Amino acid sequence: MIFDKEILTVPEVSYFLACSQQTIYNLIHTGKLEAYKGAGQKGRRGRVWKITAFSLEYYLRSMVSEYDPKKFQTTIEKN
Repeated sequence: MIFDKEILTVPEVSYFLACSQQTIYNLIHTGKLEAYKGAGQKGRRGRVWKITAFSLEYYLRSMVSEYDPKKFQTTIEKN
């Protein structure tokens, strides 16, 4: 793991990825980044999204695997 915490919040993830918190919420709602709402006070459902370090690492690895250097290189050569 590249993180020193097991559970991260939306502000922490947005800081790490250098993007807005709204981008993180969009990733969560589209299913690209797995997250859950933590337990609230007195057993109520929580309001704060929690992201596990594992799911963030999985998302980052999937983004790297989507990148195809050959495809990118041919796009540059055409221009």
